[in-house]
Amino acid sequence: MKFEITSITRLTETVYEMTLRGDCSAFNMPGQFVEISIPGLYLRRPISVCDIEGNKLTLVFKVVGKGTEAMAEMAPGMELELLTGLGKGFDTSRCKETALLAGGGVGVPPLYLLARKLIAEGKKVKVALGFNTAEEIFYAENFRRLGAAVEVATVDGSAGVKGFVTDAIRTPEIQGYDFWYACGPLPMLSALGRELDCEKGEVSMEERMGCGFGACMGCTIETPWGPKRVCKDGPVFDAILMKTFKGNGTPAPTLARDRKLEGEPSVTTDLCGFTLKNPLVPASGTFGFGQEFADIYDLNILGGISIKGTTLHPRFGNITPRIAETPDGMINSVGLQNPGAEIVYSHEVPELRSIYSGCVIANVSGFSIEEYVEACKMADACDGVDIIEVNVSCPNVHNGGMAFGTSAELAAEVTRAVKSAVKKPVFIKLSPNVTDIVSIAKACEEAGADGLTLINTLLGMRININTGSPVIANRMGGFSGPAVFPVAVRMVYQVSQAVSIPVMGCGGVSSAEDVVEMMMAGASAVQVGSANLVDPLACKKISEELPLLLKKLKINNIKDIIGISWRKM
Repeated sequence: MKFEITSITRLTETVYEMTLRGDCSAFNMPGQFVEISIPGLYLRRPISVCDIEGNKLTLVFKVVGKGTEAMAEMAPGMELELLTGLGKGFDTSRCKETALLAGGGVGVPPLYLLARKLIAEGKKVKVALGFNTAEEIFYAENFRRLGAAVEVATVDGSAGVKGFVTDAIRTPEIQGYDFWYACGPLPMLSALGRELDCEKGEVSMEERMGCGFGACMGCTIETPWGPKRVCKDGPVFDAILMKTFKGNGTPAPTLARDRKLEGEPSVTTDLCGFTLKNPLVPASGTFGFGQEFADIYDLNILGGISIKGTTLHPRFGNITPRIAETPDGMINSVGLQNPGAEIVYSHEVPELRSIYSGCVIANVSGFSIEEYVEACKMADACDGVDIIEVNVSCPNVHNGGMAFGTSAELAAEVTRAVKSAVKKPVFIKLSPNVTDIVSIAKACEEAGADGLTLINTLLGMRININTGSPVIANRMGGFSGPAVFPVAVRMVYQVSQAVSIPVMGCGGVSSAEDVVEMMMAGASAVQVGSANLVDPLACKKISEELPLLLKKLKINNIKDIIGISWRKM
């Protein structure tokens, strides 16, 4: 259902009030929510209803992620697609004379409509609100204008009672009520459950949702009444739930809560004895031989460059069309077009070295063990090459065309052969088109690999429905782009824990946030691929945004976050 934004007001540094105009007839009780479709984002965002007056809908939200960030940037006149009247709300009939409403942070807004309804029914309302600081307080005066008694608590004591909502409810002004309602973070609800009579209360639960109407079961919690869906059977439940509810399984934070920024963050990282000025490395196949980008920006802002995949002999590659768009990505089957190892290492690399002083990574492909070895020897002899990256996704012409990277034995054989022939560090670039990438990674490490790059492209396909034919001439090709990022993060997370050699993460990276996430998964450096083809300035923008993001996250040294998702700082 379409709603038009009529106003948007900033209440605090991170909290906004949005009013919309549309059909509100689906709402029948306070405490319900809407699901908002945000342009550019896949899942809708659930937002609790703050108030309803006729066809005017009021939402109050806190900016905590991409969805709410986008909402904060919206303007009056814009239309949004909403699912309305979702969830089971608060039952005002359970309060006979006086109600206590307890809210913390973004749990405050749904209590406003509840207060208004209770007062309209002739009942008294007492409100206890909890915030971290005075600067974060919102809607306290709105409750007072309704005629409610209001007590505020702040953690730092900068306004009202010092402490939490539980401290506010102990004040004389709030005493005396026959039923209580609460909405806020789980620790607050749990504390209220220990302090108050759970048989005379209701709590609004928060849980990450998928559909918003009960079909996906993504927000199911365990309750005394069996499994319940927060979006459909809630979000409001009898407070007896607080006697047994232990919370969800969200992993505990690994970043220290009390971390402090100490000057400018360091973005340098190490890779097999080389110090990279930042972890950014344009991925092979998306950056040519570097010269193509030299007129766009100074390449020396990059930590490294992985040059175009090179084979022993020149290759024209596959016939066109070679590239096609997909949702959030692309399919390509260029076919390793390159001028051959002799020209690459005698001409292309020296040309790159004349303008670039960072780490140069030679990406090498082959169709037999012998080809890999000979091509890697030439890369090893090239003064301008620092690291050799071996692409084992190529078919083995002597083994029925099976890609080297799909077998632990074959990948190890390539690794062993190359390592015995070269002196420079060797990274093996792994294929994701396997059932067990960890076993292949470990086999490469045992065979002598100095590092690993993952992931290469996934195998994908699209068909033109107007012709019934595949969209590229080779029918299938390498699938890359933002859509593959979660797969890449998962594989980097798995592999980095299983090996003791460094990992370069690759696959769908397109932002500074992606770089940080990939490093938290275990990557020591991060390759940026197809984003360079969509935006030639992608790496430059990420290099500028990365220090700012580290400041925001209060991370002093980017090396400290490598693998932090599976280890403590």
